[in-house]
Amino acid sequence: TSPSEAARSDLQTAGNLVLRVAGALTVADGSDPVNGQSGLGIGLDGNLLLESTNSTIALNAGVTSTSGSIMVVAEDAVSQAAAGDITTSASGETIFVASMLDAISMADGATAETNDGNIFYSAGGDITIGGLDAGTAEVFVDSAGGDILDAGSVDVEVIASKVRFEASGSVGSSTSPGMLELTVGTLAAEGPSGIYLNNSTNLVVGEVSTVAVNSVSSDGTTFVTNASAVLNDVVSTSGPIALTAAGTLTVNDGSDTDDVGISAGSHLYLKAISSTLAANTGVSAGGAIHMEGATVSVAATGSVSSSGSTETIYLRASTSTVTVADGASVSSTNGNIYVRAAQAANITGISAGTGFVYINAGGNIVDNGDSATDISAATVRLISAGNIGEPAGTNNGLLDIATATLAAQAGGSEGIFIANNGNLTIGDVSGFNYDRVDATGALVPTSNGDNLSDLATTTAAGSVVLEVTGNLSLVDGGDSDGDAVTAAGAGTILLSASGTLSGSAEVSSGSGAMSILSGSDMSFTSGAGLSTDGTIEVVAGGALTFATDVHVATTAADIHLESGTVETESGMN
Repeated sequence: TSPSEAARSDLQTAGNLVLRVAGALTVADGSDPVNGQSGLGIGLDGNLLLESTNSTIALNAGVTSTSGSIMVVAEDAVSQAAAGDITTSASGETIFVASMLDAISMADGATAETNDGNIFYSAGGDITIGGLDAGTAEVFVDSAGGDILDAGSVDVEVIASKVRFEASGSVGSSTSPGMLELTVGTLAAEGPSGIYLNNSTNLVVGEVSTVAVNSVSSDGTTFVTNASAVLNDVVSTSGPIALTAAGTLTVNDGSDTDDVGISAGSHLYLKAISSTLAANTGVSAGGAIHMEGATVSVAATGSVSSSGSTETIYLRASTSTVTVADGASVSSTNGNIYVRAAQAANITGISAGTGFVYINAGGNIVDNGDSATDISAATVRLISAGNIGEPAGTNNGLLDIATATLAAQAGGSEGIFIANNGNLTIGDVSGFNYDRVDATGALVPTSNGDNLSDLATTTAAGSVVLEVTGNLSLVDGGDSDGDAVTAAGAGTILLSASGTLSGSAEVSSGSGAMSILSGSDMSFTSGAGLSTDGTIEVVAGGALTFATDVHVATTAADIHLESGTVETESGMN
């Protein structure tokens, strides 16, 4: 400056500004306010282009436009210090920040903010996000050669109607500072090494279309840049996915119509913290799966599947119901499946191969459709504060299962109604072990409950109806109470096997009628017994045999014993 001029700092203009340099470009805060604001290095009323053609750009002070779009592009790294905010205040104007070969690093506290205009951050390396706020517009973050990471806790990382993340590594992290914090409506993401996201409101996983931003030319005018094609789903080909939402979490299929909304190469954690988790399309993982919400639903067009050998699936409704619609499926590759509902479990299509299925419901456990067997597994354990299945002719009737070993307990006034396809043993089912996935995508080995034995109703008049296509074996479980089947109060008992029926433990009711039927031989060995204050009917299609210490007893009704060759009626007690 000349002796008659005061020192000047910063860049200010009422129009467009284009600043292109061949070396490093640094924007610092001078002593003068910019547009009446301190802490700014550049202020203008038009479009802004900052470009380093062969080096870096460092924003150590704020950059703002009142009526235009902003583009910041460097061949090498771009950094934003905590004071290096990028802001455009005109409605619909956009922000475009790019590092062609290196990283974009936003310090904790650094932001980029529009007035409902799109934001696009693109880098050849890592992108570390402070806060990107697009209002009701969209955000696209693209790391072609690295990770997308959280800079810290000062700001929500992304505020937008929709966001899409594409990384060659991870999106978020399982270690500090951890998940990316979002306030968005719709999400699509790709991160082969893992995806870790938390949303503060309702969230839909689905399609995010092309995100258009304004590129600024060397003459200060703009042209539209469409940031990549449509992105569908949330996919990590090799890593875990941990995704939570404070409101509803809805998984939809995008326009690719591949019947997949979320796919994890490793473990999967999904949680709607205080509302509904709804899988309207496929949810899959190569590892264990944890899905939790106040309510959990899998639509007819949806599925939940783990392809990892013996990996577990856990569905939990913390305050309401778990519903698997007719046509939907929940399947593991010989891994255990645990369904836990505070209220009813409306289920069908649950398949664990040689694994274990455990359903624990604060309400009824009911058959939700006939398109598939309700439960298929080597071992099944059912506990309900309500009823299990429903009487034939009521809605979908008996719970259809295919298992080798079963134990069940129901506290409802109607009782237990089950049809099993295949040979079945009523006996002891051990405590349930499963690998729970936590919010970092890591496994937490978990054990749930003591052994469960027998078929039992605990409320007066709760009946037991069991129909078996195959052979039926009734044994005392690990509780060593001598019982195999018990119905409380006036609850009736119907045990029917198309093949043989054998018993070595007690079948009893307080005062309900009892029918024990087999299509072939029936035998009761030491320790067995049939007792009730109601009538007892025993019909065997083949031979009928009792060990000498087996009792068949009723205090006030008839006993009918019948075999394929001998028929006996008696009023003995």
